Amino acid sequence: MSVLFFLLGVLPRHFFLSPLLLDLFIIENGTLGSIDNISLQAVPIPAAVWLFGSGLGLPGWLRRKQAA
Repeated sequence: MSVLFFLLGVLPRHFFLSPLLLDLFIIENGTLGSIDNISLQAVPIPAAVWLFGSGLGLPGWLRRKQAA
């Protein structure tokens, strides 16, 4: 199914994540390779909220600083 999405141009042309196989496929120079040793780590919620808030607030703060 992910190959179908790739052929339709829905996903980026350099890499895509297969929802069925959970592999990362890399297409480069007409060759297809995969990375299948992907591991996920849990992110503590307080750290994630702090980073997310900083990412949202920094551009607003810079825009406000430039307007003054």
